[in-house]
Amino acid sequence: MQHPDRRQDPRFTLTRPVKLQCHGSGRYYGGQTHNYSASGALLVVDAPPRLLAGQRVRLGIAWNQRDTLLRSDQLVEATIIRNLAVDGRQHIAVQFEQRVPLRATA
Repeated sequence: MQHPDRRQDPRFTLTRPVKLQCHGSGRYYGGQTHNYSASGALLVVDAPPRLLAGQRVRLGIAWNQRDTLLRSDQLVEATIIRNLAVDGRQHIAVQFEQRVPLRATA
Protein backbone atom coordinates (compact mmCIF):
# COMPACT_ATOMS: atom_id res chain seq x y z
CA MET A 1 0.00 0.00 0.00
CA GLN A 2 1.37 3.40 -0.94
CA HIS A 3 1.12 6.35 1.41
CA PRO A 4 0.26 9.78 0.03
CA ASP A 5 3.16 12.22 -0.23
CA ARG A 6 2.63 14.86 2.47
CA ARG A 7 5.53 17.05 1.38
CA GLN A 8 4.73 20.71 0.87
CA ASP A 9 7.57 21.35 -1.60
CA PRO A 10 9.52 19.35 -4.20
CA ARG A 11 12.47 17.48 -2.67
CA PHE A 12 15.89 17.31 -4.33
CA THR A 13 18.92 15.12 -3.70
CA LEU A 14 21.54 17.42 -2.19
CA THR A 15 24.76 16.58 -0.36
CA ARG A 16 26.11 19.61 1.54
CA PRO A 17 27.86 19.89 4.93
CA VAL A 18 25.58 20.90 7.82
CA LYS A 19 25.92 22.11 11.39
CA LEU A 20 23.12 21.28 13.82
CA GLN A 21 22.70 22.90 17.26
CA CYS A 22 20.38 21.49 19.93
CA HIS A 23 18.20 24.05 21.70
CA GLY A 24 18.32 22.34 25.09
CA SER A 25 22.03 21.59 25.42
CA GLY A 26 23.49 24.10 22.95
CA ARG A 27 25.65 21.25 21.66
CA TYR A 28 26.70 21.19 17.99
CA TYR A 29 26.76 18.18 15.66
CA GLY A 30 28.21 17.90 12.15
CA GLY A 31 26.79 16.00 9.23
CA GLN A 32 25.46 16.43 5.71
CA THR A 33 22.21 16.79 3.87
CA HIS A 34 20.83 13.77 2.03
CA ASN A 35 17.93 15.56 0.41
CA TYR A 36 16.36 18.99 0.68
CA SER A 37 13.21 21.00 0.10
CA ALA A 38 12.24 24.56 1.06
CA SER A 39 10.20 23.20 3.98
CA GLY A 40 12.62 20.57 5.35
CA ALA A 41 15.53 18.23 4.84
CA LEU A 42 16.83 14.73 5.53
CA LEU A 43 20.20 14.87 7.30
CA VAL A 44 22.85 12.30 8.15
CA VAL A 45 24.47 13.37 11.43
CA ASP A 46 27.74 11.97 12.79
CA ALA A 47 26.62 11.40 16.36
CA PRO A 48 25.24 8.63 18.52
CA PRO A 49 21.45 8.67 18.95
CA ARG A 50 20.80 11.69 21.16
CA LEU A 51 18.40 13.71 19.04
CA LEU A 52 14.68 12.93 19.29
CA ALA A 53 11.53 13.60 17.29
CA GLY A 54 9.91 16.82 18.47
CA GLN A 55 13.22 18.33 19.55
CA ARG A 56 13.94 21.91 18.39
CA VAL A 57 17.26 22.56 16.66
CA ARG A 58 19.08 25.24 14.69
CA LEU A 59 20.52 24.17 11.36
CA GLY A 60 23.18 25.67 9.10
CA ILE A 61 23.88 24.43 5.57
CA ALA A 62 27.21 25.15 3.83
CA TRP A 63 25.73 26.18 0.50
CA ASN A 64 29.14 26.71 -1.15
CA GLN A 65 32.87 26.30 -0.53
CA ARG A 66 33.10 29.66 1.29
CA ASP A 67 30.58 28.50 3.91
CA THR A 68 32.97 26.14 5.71
CA LEU A 69 32.51 28.16 8.94
CA LEU A 70 28.88 29.08 9.59
CA ARG A 71 27.97 32.00 11.84
CA SER A 72 25.19 31.78 14.40
CA ASP A 73 23.02 34.20 12.38
CA GLN A 74 23.16 31.78 9.41
CA LEU A 75 21.35 29.01 11.33
CA VAL A 76 17.62 28.43 10.81
CA GLU A 77 15.07 27.10 13.30
CA ALA A 78 13.77 23.57 12.70
CA THR A 79 12.02 20.68 14.46
CA ILE A 80 13.10 17.04 14.23
CA ILE A 81 10.24 15.04 12.70
CA ARG A 82 11.87 11.58 12.53
CA ASN A 83 15.13 10.02 13.68
CA LEU A 84 16.62 6.66 12.74
CA ALA A 85 19.99 5.43 14.05
CA VAL A 86 22.04 3.48 11.47
CA ASP A 87 25.65 2.36 12.08
CA GLY A 88 26.43 5.02 14.69
CA ARG A 89 24.96 7.82 12.58
CA GLN A 90 21.55 9.42 12.74
CA HIS A 91 19.25 9.92 9.77
CA ILE A 92 17.17 12.91 10.82
CA ALA A 93 14.19 14.45 9.04
CA VAL A 94 13.70 18.12 9.98
CA GLN A 95 10.96 20.59 9.20
CA PHE A 96 11.99 24.24 8.95
CA GLU A 97 10.07 26.84 10.95
CA GLN A 98 10.04 29.08 7.86
CA ARG A 99 10.61 28.10 4.23
CA VAL A 100 14.28 28.14 3.20
CA PRO A 101 14.61 28.31 -0.60
CA LEU A 102 17.34 26.25 -2.27
CA ARG A 103 20.45 28.37 -2.93
CA ALA A 104 23.09 28.12 -5.64
CA THR A 105 25.89 25.76 -4.59
CA ALA A 106 28.75 27.21 -6.63
